[in-house]
Amino acid sequence: MSMQKISAIVVLVLLVSLPTFNFTQARPVSQPFTPGSSLVSMSGVFTISVESWYSDYRPAVAYNSIHHEYMAVWDSNTGTGFDVWAARISQDGRVLDRFPVAAFYNNDESPSIAYDRINDRYLVVWLYDAGGGTDWDIYGRFIPWNGPSPSFTEFPICTWASSQDSPKVVFAYSQQEYLVVWANIDNTEPTPIPTYISARRVFAAGGSPDNDGWTVSSSSTNFLNNPDVTYNLHRNEYLVVWDVGPGPGYWNGVDIKGVRLRGDGIPLGDGEFTIAGWPAVENSPSAAACDQADQYLVGWHSDQDTGYSDYAIYARYLNGDAVPGNVYEVADEPEIDSYVDISCGLLGERYYLAWQDMGVYPDDYPSIDIRTAYPNETFGPISEEVDNTYHIGCIRPSVTGGKTGYLVVWEDVGPGSMHHEVRGRLAGHFLWLPVVRRP
Repeated sequence: MSMQKISAIVVLVLLVSLPTFNFTQARPVSQPFTPGSSLVSMSGVFTISVESWYSDYRPAVAYNSIHHEYMAVWDSNTGTGFDVWAARISQDGRVLDRFPVAAFYNNDESPSIAYDRINDRYLVVWLYDAGGGTDWDIYGRFIPWNGPSPSFTEFPICTWASSQDSPKVVFAYSQQEYLVVWANIDNTEPTPIPTYISARRVFAAGGSPDNDGWTVSSSSTNFLNNPDVTYNLHRNEYLVVWDVGPGPGYWNGVDIKGVRLRGDGIPLGDGEFTIAGWPAVENSPSAAACDQADQYLVGWHSDQDTGYSDYAIYARYLNGDAVPGNVYEVADEPEIDSYVDISCGLLGERYYLAWQDMGVYPDDYPSIDIRTAYPNETFGPISEEVDNTYHIGCIRPSVTGGKTGYLVVWEDVGPGSMHHEVRGRLAGHFLWLPVVRRP
């Protein structure tokens, strides 16, 4: 009997090395490491918001693990103010419907969204202009999976005398509740005083055990801004992160801080701690938890001590106790890389990091880049989601992981238009294995 001939097709994956950093040194020291090996198939770019004379801004997105679809939210300038809108998106990239979430008389801006797979609905939170642009509150609304219901109306989350900013929301499965975090600006003082980070729990069934919230972190001298929050199901715990600096402006952000909270909001460990503390500017953190690995990944952008001329994306792994581990340089291209957003896939096997790559005007324009990271501290290659030759303003990405891939959404200005729209792109992951062929 003749021997069978077996042939195999082997797909080679480019191995990339990334540096890790020690914050105790003035400049980072690099170490090699090996990236992950899954490849990606992408959909085309599609428009999520309604193309019109109005402009749409600041999108956010969540994944529905029961119906395997997505919901994106954004704020839309109607010409007389801003409203919050939403769209359901199928797992193959079709916009199923669009509808208003908040259309108060005054402005509604900067929405955030989280999905509750127990009750199969979302909570959308946003800023509401309660005082002519000087007093912003936070409101929320539950949205069933298939669209808005008259039985769920807007409700206040925080209406303090201070002005709220940058709300973010996450759903806690074990607690069956949401945690909303935000920054506060005190309007009672004639001169700026330090901003601070606050939070409120919202039950999945409605209501809250916290009155109108509590302070997570404050300082008598520093300004705390740009909070984010993630939930670790493995421990029923939250990680809240923010940037902190000596001045009120964006350019004065210095370090990235964090605190781990019990499911009921009680601080754990030794309280807040430093995640990024170089003698440089670190801003706008994003955090995600992969609960199967009992692990967090926190990303941010840093000017690398260049006087704001060369921003790069960094990320740091934290274990389940939120003990900071290795730091990796995710992207440092010639252009400014900034505003990273991070999500963990439904199965917990990988993180997704999306950010804006500003390009160099006038020859290049902002694009959206994405990269996968894995709990074993390996990374895939950088993927450019949008060819910036054809889009002149791709900024502010938001990404969410699904069962086998992700959806990234962003604010986009296409060719021949000055109106901002919300666009998206889907990607699916698959493993390349040897193909065995028998004669």
